[in-house]
Amino acid sequence: PERDLTDLLSKCGRMMACLLVILLLSALASPVSSNTVQLNVGIILEGSNPGQANAFKKGVQAANQQLAELRFGQSPQITLHPVIKYIEEGNAYDASKAACDLLAEQVIAIVGPDSDEASSQALWISNQRSIPYLLAQW
Repeated sequence: PERDLTDLLSKCGRMMACLLVILLLSALASPVSSNTVQLNVGIILEGSNPGQANAFKKGVQAANQQLAELRFGQSPQITLHPVIKYIEEGNAYDASKAACDLLAEQVIAIVGPDSDEASSQALWISNQRSIPYLLAQW
């Protein structure tokens, strides 16, 4: 149990490092007019394991701390905001709907569900909209 949580946090930290790179590249490429920019990062979770959602939220918090340190005193201040969608395990339709819902919330990246069935649908939708798609095996 404690080892599993440590593994979850470690994997989530690696995902957040990838998101930071994506975020910094997108922030540098687009002009921004305000002092604070909030960017949504989506995740589609299968089942109802609260440990996965908590690990993702902690990863986003850690990424926000790193962003604040990297951009100290610079404008704009950039923060990531987690957007979490839950689906039934292996449900491709729910994964498609969740991916579309995340796109409607203007996410900059999607972390996909674990199962092949659900992940392939979310990946296809992400590819159609040129949204980075990450997959973590919890």
